[in-house]
Amino acid sequence: DGLELTRMIRTSAELHLRQLPVIGLSGAAEEEEPARAAGMDEFRLKTENPDLLLISIRKLLASSPSKQPTDTDNKPHLLNLTASAKSFGLPLTELESLFRTFLHESRDIPASLQKALSENNIEKLQAEAHKLKGSAALFGADSVRQTAEFLEQSCRTGQAEKLEQQVEALQEALAELLKEPS
Repeated sequence: DGLELTRMIRTSAELHLRQLPVIGLSGAAEEEEPARAAGMDEFRLKTENPDLLLISIRKLLASSPSKQPTDTDNKPHLLNLTASAKSFGLPLTELESLFRTFLHESRDIPASLQKALSENNIEKLQAEAHKLKGSAALFGADSVRQTAEFLEQSCRTGQAEKLEQQVEALQEALAELLKEPS
């Protein structure tokens, strides 16, 4: 089934398969939590407006590793809301409002990441990284998206030796984003 297939993709030895975007589509809302736990990037209901599925597809394609620069140190800025709004077909004012909400809600994430790391709560680390990855992709915040993606992959594949450095890198990327003028 879709859950098992997603688990197989996420634990594949092949990096390009582990990075494959996966969208769950179901008729039952209660299937979202298991879908996300299995590693699906997005989840949509069959009864939703088809435009929501298209937005999810655009979001995942925009955050696809093959479409993103791998060297984020040379980026002149951390995000481009105008380009992201255009890419997702959203009004800029709506995306700016979403970004302000994201900034407000993200202030506690570094502490949450540190707590999860100190408690060795891999599931919490993975969930926080997954959430940040999707939000950062929406806003074109590639540095946060990429570091969150690396942390999520390490959690998913059990590469615990990298977690401390990856949490620190994600905290730094998020701190830089939180300083970015909106």
